[in-house]
Amino acid sequence: MLLLLFSISCEDGAEHKFDPPEGYKARSGKLIYNKHCTSCHGGDGKLGSGGAKNLTVSRMDSTEIVNILEKGKNGMPRQIQYLKSDEEVENIIDHIKSMRK
Repeated sequence: MLLLLFSISCEDGAEHKFDPPEGYKARSGKLIYNKHCTSCHGGDGKLGSGGAKNLTVSRMDSTEIVNILEKGKNGMPRQIQYLKSDEEVENIIDHIKSMRK
């Protein structure tokens, strides 16, 4: 699995550091997806609202997904600020990949 660094550089030059409080339990990828992604991508990844891509046909690898989370793409704003740990990044990547046909 992709190992991520504890700090991720953002496009605005700021550095996002994962520093969850002691005892923090990482959220599942599905929970994160449902909270931040369904309005455009839909619960099944196929909605396509506002030009959002159909995630069920995506073939992006983990590195490409992380890049989009960090920087956004086209009309999608960056999403990395909603993730609290490397484990949550891995969880959302796994969930997105699980939607593939």
